[in-house]
Amino acid sequence: MPKYLKWLLIEIVIFAVVLTGAVALVVLVIQPNMPAETAMPKDGVFTLRQLEDGQLEISWPGANRAEYYVFQLYKLPNDGQLAYQNGAGELVFETEVKDGTSLVLPSEAYSGRVLFRVRSAVTYEYKGVRNVRLSDNALETVTRYQQPVIEEVKYTADPDKQTVTIQLQMEQGATCVVSVIDANGQMRQLKTVTGTSVTLSFLEDGDLTMPAFGRELQLYFTTYREEKGVIYYGSGAAQLNIPRSDLVPADIWLESSVAGDLATLTWQEEECDFYEIQYYNPATGVWDVIGIVGSDEERVCELSGLQPDVVWVLRVAAAYEKEQKQADGTVKIELKYRSISNEIGVSQRETPETPEEPDNAVG
Repeated sequence: MPKYLKWLLIEIVIFAVVLTGAVALVVLVIQPNMPAETAMPKDGVFTLRQLEDGQLEISWPGANRAEYYVFQLYKLPNDGQLAYQNGAGELVFETEVKDGTSLVLPSEAYSGRVLFRVRSAVTYEYKGVRNVRLSDNALETVTRYQQPVIEEVKYTADPDKQTVTIQLQMEQGATCVVSVIDANGQMRQLKTVTGTSVTLSFLEDGDLTMPAFGRELQLYFTTYREEKGVIYYGSGAAQLNIPRSDLVPADIWLESSVAGDLATLTWQEEECDFYEIQYYNPATGVWDVIGIVGSDEERVCELSGLQPDVVWVLRVAAAYEKEQKQADGTVKIELKYRSISNEIGVSQRETPETPEEPDNAVG
């Protein structure tokens, strides 16, 4: 190789090294302290959990080197298509999530067809100015939310069987939770229903306790729907108040008359062995037997000692004894009720005083 070519090759190599160093220096000057790139997991997915108050909890997997996350919510056209095209929809909510990888949205924020998007972020400073670098990729999901609602609730009571049947009209695929307000004012869940009706019983092994005299049976109905492991609760609740008078059998008609602190009860005849006079004990919630009248006696019972501010709730039950043969051959006498009267409340009434005759005027 000619000598001048060797020197030319050496000069080219030196020039290339100097040029590379200069470019690197320029990059360092233009982008000082540039942080490493952050990226959302390529196979990451959102985890959605709807809370009972209707809010939606959204969580996502963490990204490498992320300092915080930028969450965006877009309202999308309700055109029935779940495919999302970049630029479609309206950005209605954006926030920075700096504590953890989740947030909670109110129910009104995510109703309808929406897009959730999350990008990770890191920060750096240049000449005292804070700069943000977002991940090039984003975690996204498009979905449609429709809260199930109860359109109508009806009931049919059967006092003889001590049951009440609820008819529900609600969205197909929804589940209804039936709850009752108990005697202590606390809500207690009874059943979950996926069909259009449910029957509740007041019997000993049933679901309900008969409300006290003058009170109503209060039932509450809430709905939810489950899709792909996520539960969506319906907004609001339906309430049904059933008068006690619709739930209590009244095959015997009971009447009363009160004079002072004395109450006189009379009732219709019913085929039985005897009649029980029953008093509702509010302390125990049990009907106590306070008198017995034979079936061949006059259907009258007098109760004394009434008080003006205390209401006695009474009823009459037509009872009979039935022999029940046991497995060991013995016979057990069981008390059965053929029918029960309506309930009445009695309390002391003031007996009006007979006005005295005025003295005859003389003169």
